[in-house]
Amino acid sequence: NGRHTDTKRPLYFGPRHDATAFNPRTAFWGCGENLPEVRRLVEAVIYQKGVDGVGEQGVDLFPLKTKVGGYGYSPTKPGTHWPNYDPYMRAILYPGPDGPVATERFEMFREGLQLMELRMFLERAVAEKKASPELRKRAAAVLAERPRYSSGQPNSFFFRCFQSEADAKLLDTAGAVFGDLPFAASTPASELAAVVERVTANPTDAGNRKQAWRLRAVTGALTPAQLARLYAGVKTDPKARFELTELVAVLGRAFGERCGGDAAKLGQLLGDAEALPFLRGYAQAAAESTNATLKAWARTDGAILLPLVNGLRAQYYRGIDQWENLAAERLVGMIEAPDQKLGLPGFNFADRVHISVRWTGFIEIKTPGKYTFHALAKLGARLWVGDTLLTERYNSDDGVTTELTSGLHPFKVEFWTAAEPAKSPIQIQVTWSGPGFGRQPISADLLRSPALEGGK
Repeated sequence: NGRHTDTKRPLYFGPRHDATAFNPRTAFWGCGENLPEVRRLVEAVIYQKGVDGVGEQGVDLFPLKTKVGGYGYSPTKPGTHWPNYDPYMRAILYPGPDGPVATERFEMFREGLQLMELRMFLERAVAEKKASPELRKRAAAVLAERPRYSSGQPNSFFFRCFQSEADAKLLDTAGAVFGDLPFAASTPASELAAVVERVTANPTDAGNRKQAWRLRAVTGALTPAQLARLYAGVKTDPKARFELTELVAVLGRAFGERCGGDAAKLGQLLGDAEALPFLRGYAQAAAESTNATLKAWARTDGAILLPLVNGLRAQYYRGIDQWENLAAERLVGMIEAPDQKLGLPGFNFADRVHISVRWTGFIEIKTPGKYTFHALAKLGARLWVGDTLLTERYNSDDGVTTELTSGLHPFKVEFWTAAEPAKSPIQIQVTWSGPGFGRQPISADLLRSPALEGGK
């Protein structure tokens, strides 16, 4: 599946299948009663096979009463294809009087699955950049060293002495990343009110700034009074304005999603007719700053506050699913396959090209409701709306449905390919369907982004 063959990318990135059948006859051979080994092998096998789970385990291997008495090992689920059921198989459940009973081996199996779930959670947080840069770096380090602990020999000195320490590090890092994620839509109103109270009491405190950043995804759940308090927090200390980008990002999200980009509605929401000029000045100052972090913020979370034009910002990178070597930047009307007409430096479309493209901006939703997005690409593509990765597809375009409110929502598409355009055209097509219309390309007049500085 490409997970272990792409030497230019960490092993923990790449596509996975849905599940694997985990055969304990071979995996547990010689383990005896080494229960931690059962836990380790679950994680190791899932990782090595590059899949997302374990299937047909336990129930199929549950010892059943035979017609002649005693217990025998045989499949209980139609369609099972394991031929060698014999006493060497170790069931993870026990036949109790009223049905299967959990065992110590089952608990080790469960813990192994949980460790792999945490590992996959960190993979996604790193890939989708959903945590702070510091936490993503910490998570990447834990992921990079994890195979050393999950693939060692169970009786080795290294395994016995350091496995618990490695598991604790994985748990601690996952907990820290979870605490840094945006609040969920289901977060209780009382909890959000407490966060607003804490943030506005001291807006420049580092811990409070992190909590403010987590509010971006739930601006629709905040009351006008709470948003007005956050706005007042931004205006309290003009000298500390650049320490308040998290708060400004929350207000910017409210401007797009709750006000539809309408300055008058924002003024009414925040109780200040000059709210947009003030916040826009903040974003423009950040965009013109020599500070790289502030400039990056102005292009992402602060972009909604800048003057917007029709189209998306397209960034063209060298490499396949590589996002470091930027070759060119353009303002484009729609998502279209790159070609020679763009005049991209360093790309020869008459020969084989390795290219990755990222389109960013905002999509205008005029009617609230359920929308289905499709991304068809000849190799790979990802599509985000808001903070949510809706789809990641490899040579397929299965649709993903999400519910959206009216207004402007952050929109991002990533695409990568290795192609020979002279033999086969580069292919990327993003379509959608929604209330009152069938599947079609996204109209250019519904896409917005800030104007490029000196770009084409």
